[in-house]
Amino acid sequence: MNDFDFLAGTWGVANRWRTDFLDDSSEWEEFPGVSEAARHFDGTARIDEITFPTKGFAGLTLRLYHPATRHWSCTGPDLDHRLADGPHQADLTAAIDNRYLWIGDS
Repeated sequence: MNDFDFLAGTWGVANRWRTDFLDDSSEWEEFPGVSEAARHFDGTARIDEITFPTKGFAGLTLRLYHPATRHWSCTGPDLDHRLADGPHQADLTAAIDNRYLWIGDS
């Protein structure tokens, strides 16, 4: 599997979020991050880590491919809570066919 090969490597990334998450007219705050992604088990497992040095937090994504269902499961613990919000599953083939990528509840 090579669905997420484009993420592999170490990347400097630019992030932004609204200063008030509930107000879509609030200002944008921009901050840097570093993303590191690696491919394991012939591409059927992916681990992506992102750190935000100026914010003091980080996150991790674990993606596992299930050949029988052709679904990826996606789990994302964070540095503070070490809890996962999933796993969520999605049919990546259908997402690519529709020209978008969405990993969420299927």
